[in-house]
Amino acid sequence: MKLKVFILLITLSVFSTPCHKNPKGSKAQYFPLSQVVRDVRCSKKHCLVLFGDRTCFTSKAFKAQFLHTIQVPSNIQKMYLPIGRFRLKSYATPILVLFKENKPIDIHMGVFYAKDKIGLTFNQKIVNNILARNGLLPQTNVNLIWKDTKRKHIEKEKRMSRRSISFSDIPNTILRNKAMDFMIISSVNFENSDFSNASLKRTIFAHVNLKGAHMGSADLTGSIWIDTICPNGKNSRQTGDTCVHQNPHNHK
Repeated sequence: MKLKVFILLITLSVFSTPCHKNPKGSKAQYFPLSQVVRDVRCSKKHCLVLFGDRTCFTSKAFKAQFLHTIQVPSNIQKMYLPIGRFRLKSYATPILVLFKENKPIDIHMGVFYAKDKIGLTFNQKIVNNILARNGLLPQTNVNLIWKDTKRKHIEKEKRMSRRSISFSDIPNTILRNKAMDFMIISSVNFENSDFSNASLKRTIFAHVNLKGAHMGSADLTGSIWIDTICPNGKNSRQTGDTCVHQNPHNHK
């Protein structure tokens, strides 16, 4: 019975109504900052983070670098972040996740619906598995950062962002030696990024901008490229949905 109630609470938290739409001409309705992270529930080895279901903020709320800090116990092996809905009027990173120990951990990301930009920063640099959907790919050269892009860039790249509400704009990203196998990477701008020696086995690239990206000795075995701009600037649709042979740095 307790398990059913727990599942019901999670369902209500992630599928409830997002920010209210106000009548034309009226002021926007914003909710308290405490609703950014409503609850963090940890068992012996797992943490579940529940986000406020109708969270809206003004830019005035972002005077601090982070709105909320999540302290993760040292014994945690997996972290689950389900669906969250945010309406942000700033380009700040509102949530910081602090791990007491820099050891491997599995992070399971849900889907985040956001306007303008939403950020989630981790101080953890060793991550086993990152399950991210809807274009929310981590930037892993320093920390793990999930973020949306500026609206003007989305308007400029409508074709690339049409299948994803969250469009990540992280050019010049250093992803050398990173393991990103079996991931679905969608609607991300990775222009001029460095994937040297990265593991991208059976990774799906959908609507991704890889123009000028350096693939180096990246392992692209079984990778799939859907409507993606290859490192040489050509669209993968022109080459049978593959970019593997379109860059001299790529390997079969």
